[in-house]
Amino acid sequence: MTKPVLSLVALLAAASGTASAQLISIKTVPVAQADQFAIFPSRNLGMGGVSIAVVDPLLDAFVNPAKGSRMSAPYLYGSPGLYSVSSDAGGGRTLPLAAAARAGTWFGGLALALQEVDAARPNNPPVILGTRVADVVPPQITLDGGSHGNQYAFAMVGKTLPAARLSIGSAVFLAGLHASDGVDMLYAGSQGVAQAGHAVDARVGMLKEWEGGRSLEALVLYDRLRMTHDVTFIDWIWDPATQQNRPQTRM
Repeated sequence: MTKPVLSLVALLAAASGTASAQLISIKTVPVAQADQFAIFPSRNLGMGGVSIAVVDPLLDAFVNPAKGSRMSAPYLYGSPGLYSVSSDAGGGRTLPLAAAARAGTWFGGLALALQEVDAARPNNPPVILGTRVADVVPPQITLDGGSHGNQYAFAMVGKTLPAARLSIGSAVFLAGLHASDGVDMLYAGSQGVAQAGHAVDARVGMLKEWEGGRSLEALVLYDRLRMTHDVTFIDWIWDPATQQNRPQTRM
């Protein structure tokens, strides 16, 4: 059985082409959250963010830090972004600033971004608890109707070994999060959702190139997201002493 197995492995290795990986975040709400974290420069953003079939010389270095060796010139990037979610489900504004350059065999990059995320504004109808006017409960408001800020920071550094046509690089991404799109949809009828957390993304990449445009790249990735939601509800209960409904806060 040894020869057939070795032959099959050799055949698969010879027939293999470009292999790509994708980082998919855990989805808990039906909202496209890609716009919220789109803080890096991309030449293909107008093409739907295509990255496998078309090379993106601006974004590739932020995906695999070793690809920073392919930068031909330094650049400074800053393009404010605005987005909104349909049905008044929120939106946001982002102000990113990124710079990348290389000096000799060394290269590096830095990106910072400030973001303001708007809460959803659903139109909840009033709740009828009785036949009297006093029994009509005012509509509850999901979230507090305000805006919350997020902060992002990214740093990259790498080195090229010209003799071996080999590049290595490392990068770290940090985010202080106080608002994520769609979280309010998890807590229907809530009076307020206080979000607090952070995200950490650390990467070490390698890029090996040969003649004829052939290349091999590898990436080691550590990604962690931690969030806490403090949700406030208002329950309306019947008070026998006053013969009226009164609100009661529940966390």
